[in-house]
Amino acid sequence: MTHIDTSSKLGDLATHIEELIALVLREHHDVERRELPRLVRLAEKVTRRHAGDHPELVQLAEHIQNLADELDSHLDREERVLFPYLLAVVAAARGEAPLPAPSFHSLRNPLRIMSAEHAVEDELLSAIRAIADDYGTPPDADEPWRNLLEGLATLDVDLTRHMMLEDSVLFPLALELEQRLGIGG
Repeated sequence: MTHIDTSSKLGDLATHIEELIALVLREHHDVERRELPRLVRLAEKVTRRHAGDHPELVQLAEHIQNLADELDSHLDREERVLFPYLLAVVAAARGEAPLPAPSFHSLRNPLRIMSAEHAVEDELLSAIRAIADDYGTPPDADEPWRNLLEGLATLDVDLTRHMMLEDSVLFPLALELEQRLGIGG
């Protein structure tokens, strides 16, 4: 029978989680926090200029603002609650700190909430995509409108990747680490 070094596996798992959190913060949160306010401003400008001929722009601007509001609070919860807790668990897995005492029974609860918020954000993206006709450029679009559509298309790809990375990779790894450490239940 082969001996499995669980401390090494825990260390690898902890390192992977730590690297994923850093990636999410750097490649997604920072980009989304910078881009969404710019897109909200562009949507307002485009709506003021073109809503007379394109009334759908009013709804587009509202959905972009709703996405910005939803995402701002979501990112804040991840950065202030979830990620610090996960990093504390990572430190415990490495033997650098005691196991943190979660304010919830198991990570399943906050991760379920985060995934539900991802579903809301995905619905908003779908509505934006539909109103913006899959980000196709109308013949009468001026430069701000083209910039808005290009920015929305880029945000759509980024946010979709961000949510998939968390839901499909980071959250399952976090649950595995929690289970291996005997936290929650």
